[in-house]
Amino acid sequence: MKKATVHLDFSLSITCPSCDHDNDLASFDDAADYHVPIFNNRWDDLVGVVFECSNCERPVEILKVVY
Repeated sequence: MKKATVHLDFSLSITCPSCDHDNDLASFDDAADYHVPIFNNRWDDLVGVVFECSNCERPVEILKVVY
């Protein structure tokens, strides 16, 4: 039997309510801030987190995570 390495890819998408741009929080430079709640299934920890839209640079607050 041959062995293979598994690679995990994920995204955490949110649409900016100001400009309708789709942001992938997993691709942000500070994405490490989101990894702990994601990989520990602590979705509620993301509620209230504010990030800056990569398109219009306006702040966006996470209201809930739907999965």
